[in-house]
Amino acid sequence: GGRGMRIVREAEDLSEALASARREAKSSFGNDMLLIEKYLDNPRHIEVQIFGDSYGNVVHLFERDCSAQRRHQKVIEEAPAPGLTDDIRGRLFEASIAAANAVDYAGAGTVEFLLDGNADVWFMEMNTRLQVEHPVTEAVTGIDLVEWQLRVASGEALPVSQDDIACTGHAIEARLYAEDPANDFAPGTGRLDLMEFPPENDFLRIDTGVREGDEVTVHYDPMIAKFVSFAADRASACEVISRALADIRIAGPATNEVFLRAMVDCGEFRAGGLDTSFIARNIDKLAPAAETVPEGLLAVAALAEFTRPVISPDFSPWVAQSGWRLGGATGRKIVLGKEGERVSFALSAKGLTCDGKNLSVSGAWSAPDCFEANANGLLVTANVVRAGGRLFLFVEDRRFVIEIDDPLVRRTSAAGEAGSLFAAMPGVVVAVHVEDGAVVAAGTPMMAVEAMKVEHTIRAPSDGRVTDVKFAVGDRVSEGQELVSFDPM
Repeated sequence: GGRGMRIVREAEDLSEALASARREAKSSFGNDMLLIEKYLDNPRHIEVQIFGDSYGNVVHLFERDCSAQRRHQKVIEEAPAPGLTDDIRGRLFEASIAAANAVDYAGAGTVEFLLDGNADVWFMEMNTRLQVEHPVTEAVTGIDLVEWQLRVASGEALPVSQDDIACTGHAIEARLYAEDPANDFAPGTGRLDLMEFPPENDFLRIDTGVREGDEVTVHYDPMIAKFVSFAADRASACEVISRALADIRIAGPATNEVFLRAMVDCGEFRAGGLDTSFIARNIDKLAPAAETVPEGLLAVAALAEFTRPVISPDFSPWVAQSGWRLGGATGRKIVLGKEGERVSFALSAKGLTCDGKNLSVSGAWSAPDCFEANANGLLVTANVVRAGGRLFLFVEDRRFVIEIDDPLVRRTSAAGEAGSLFAAMPGVVVAVHVEDGAVVAAGTPMMAVEAMKVEHTIRAPSDGRVTDVKFAVGDRVSEGQELVSFDPM
């Protein structure tokens, strides 16, 4: 999935790229052998699903378009590939069948190609297994590929011939990841305090291996689920998956459902025929900075947190949050973060105030995660979930993440402290490029940390002098730990 791959455009960059690729390949696959091959700018990534048995039979189950990628890893896949000519399809199918026959292949396989702007087809690799995106092929062919795998492995012949396999309708798969698209797709970790998906139906399939309350850790791929839409045509399949992505509710680690929906709704995507640079070319539009929380919704979040019911099996007064005390209730305070600023709210018998000013906001909990409010005459129904030191506010298809400024919780803001570099997530140091006292230019690689099987290079944010390299190769680091300190120049 894109791991261990590096693009080299200048000879002087080769040494660093080789070393980095070897480390990542060794960690991910246990083998640091490398291949060097021609790089194609902005191709389409098209793959063909094939199946063989032990009796010399090989069939194809049409193609998939996997061009929507980030870091050479697929994000959205679809079948059939939009805009291919019959000639190109024929060449892809013929080459795939020939490759399988050449090695007497049995079982499920995927033959992957790149298609350049001159309609030339380049063989890339063959994956000798089912792919993550195999559900889109199952949707358009009506064939259970896992069942076929088991039957072929048990010695049976393929149940149908090539002429019996048809491609009907259109299917699109979107991979829901715990990652932050606005932060260079950094993988996320943490507990899934809330995970709500729309119901499956004849047009929507959801595959997932986690459930609410599970932990996304650094030890595995951060994929949470696969959403697969199926419809009579591509435009309808786009609408189905767009609506499904809008109905996702997740509180916990950063996730990419808003990014996925922006992709599906993008005019260039709807037109079809993407190339592999689509995401990089449109990243500012697809993954903009987080939307600012409107003042009215910030007040609603504060009121919801003030009035959140606490369930205690023995009705203990020690867990009550009513503010009761002998002689009358006391006022309560909460400080929320908004665009780096601290906004103070208080609730007393006189109502809700913000920085000492009275607010016209009222509301009550109608369900464990549902808060209904009236903010200055605007009726708001919101899902409000607290996860650690953050409030997740879901209003219609919008999600807001609000930081709670808790004086009892020590927080390290890596991005905001000049002269220091921090670990964005737990990982292992795999390379140290600088020494104490070194003078570095902005962008100079300083350290490489592997997290979730992906190598992240820590670079100097400005010109400066290194004052303290705090870890060596092989050391484990925790999220928020300072890695390197230096004096900006």
